[in-house]
Amino acid sequence: MRRIDLYVIASSHAKSSLIAVIPDADFGWVVDLWSPTRDIAGALASHREFVAGLRKFGVMPTLWAGGHGTGAAPIKPLVEALEKLDKR
Repeated sequence: MRRIDLYVIASSHAKSSLIAVIPDADFGWVVDLWSPTRDIAGALASHREFVAGLRKFGVMPTLWAGGHGTGAAPIKPLVEALEKLDKR
């Protein structure tokens, strides 16, 4: 048996978006806010909203799969891209 935590993330894309986190696997699943293997990290407003939502809930799984992607990818490049944009 495995625990799956669900979180609602506010975004400009939709009133609320549901993400799933499997804590013991350090894994998350996201749709529309970020496509881990497709999007250019930090290119969309929803990326910032997604990371802000994760920080609000105190969760930041290392590996993510997206509903509109071709596989899983680490979140670190996205977080780093957003931090770089914030420094401008």
